Amino acid sequence: MTPFRLELSEHAAARLKQRLITREQVRNCVAKGNILGFDLRGRVVCQARIGRDDLVVVYIEIPQGVLVVTAYWKGTI
Repeated sequence: MTPFRLELSEHAAARLKQRLITREQVRNCVAKGNILGFDLRGRVVCQARIGRDDLVVVYIEIPQGVLVVTAYWKGTI
């Protein structure tokens, strides 16, 4: 896996804790997941299969790496 800096917004940090998502799961999704496209604000939306579930991560590319805006298990939002 290519090293990159993973930063979390306050919202993302709260949602990861609430939804029992680890930073490693988010990192794997960003590094190896499928990019679904962009949301209305131009943020990247990617998805990866983690175990039996699909994890969706919304992030912004920044010079140091990525800034995660939010993450959720598909079908739970």
